[in-house]
Amino acid sequence: KGAPKFYYNRLHPLDIQATAQAIESFARYSLYDPDALANAEKVAHWAINHMRKENGAFRYRIHKHWNNNLEAIHWGQGTMLSALGYLIYHLQKTVPR
Repeated sequence: KGAPKFYYNRLHPLDIQATAQAIESFARYSLYDPDALANAEKVAHWAINHMRKENGAFRYRIHKHWNNNLEAIHWGQGTMLSALGYLIYHLQKTVPR
């Protein structure tokens, strides 16, 4: 579990932009609802386990019967880096010091 939907009514395609946006949105919303941070983590773990390739880059889309392994800096890598950075920032704020 943790896969964000690109379309509200079907699972595929699984899209790196939608995934990154889900992580960032949940992390930002955690300012108002601390439970949202757990959802951001769930999506991040899902993305790392299912959308990350062996070389560390994130694939662009997972379709029902095939994968689009494009490694576009703007459409995949940059948005995930930003989202994961935002998640780490919010996770560090919740750790007691």
